[in-house]
Amino acid sequence: MNKLDRWIDQQNTHETPKPTWKSWTPTLTGWSGTPIVTARYSVHGSTVHFAISVVGTSNSASARITLPTGLTAANIHTNHEWNGACQISTSTNQAAAGKWRIGNNGTYISVDTDWADGSWATTGAKAVKLSGFYEVA
Repeated sequence: MNKLDRWIDQQNTHETPKPTWKSWTPTLTGWSGTPIVTARYSVHGSTVHFAISVVGTSNSASARITLPTGLTAANIHTNHEWNGACQISTSTNQAAAGKWRIGNNGTYISVDTDWADGSWATTGAKAVKLSGFYEVA
């Protein structure tokens, strides 16, 4: 086998590392007491994939969940934000569609009760389930 064939053979046996999912403990704004939180993320290149569930009691009209430490969102362009749909649940509305968003250079996810930036009740049940991705700064 010549050098080129050996090199090609080595390249074909090289496996690309698979992303590893990790847990993190986000700081929450908008929940009281000790909510039940599951927060997982995986980094692949400059993309962060995440999956989050927070179930608890509301104490604010807002809902914020910090991103994993050191994984600030990129500044794509003016007035841009990463966003997507999520499942929300309140004392009066079970399993409705909400919206999550991360701003330019963002360090947290904001969750609204609808696509018109709806706010949360300041008391009662508050739950969010979301997954998505964003580019790292």
